[in-house]
Amino acid sequence: MAISTREISCGKPDYGIYVGPNFPTNSYILFADCNLNQHYDSGSDVKIEENQLETGVQIISVSPSPLNLTFTPPDPTVNVSGGTQAQILISNSAGQKTITVEKTGLIEIQ
Repeated sequence: MAISTREISCGKPDYGIYVGPNFPTNSYILFADCNLNQHYDSGSDVKIEENQLETGVQIISVSPSPLNLTFTPPDPTVNVSGGTQAQILISNSAGQKTITVEKTGLIEIQ
C-alpha cells in the first residue's frame, strides 16, 4: 500500500502496522496514518483491517511495545516507533523466530 500511494478516505496517508502491548496475541492492525504522527490512533486513523495469524502462531513480544511501523509513500520511508529497529518474537509448535525490521527497510528472520 505504501508503494502504490493508493488514496484512502483521509487523502494520502502513511500506512502502518500496529501490535498492541497485550501478549501473547494472534493479530495485528493494518492502518492508514491519517494524522501522519507515525503511530496508530483509533480515533483519527483508519483501521484498514485486523489480520489474524495462522492457527497456532502467536506474537510473544515486540520491541518497542506497543509497536508502530509506518511506511511513508512513495519511497517508502520506514518509521519505527521509538527507534531505528523493531523486533517481533513469534512462536508456534515448532519453536520461535525473531523478525527484525530496520529503519532502512531491511527485514531479517532468525
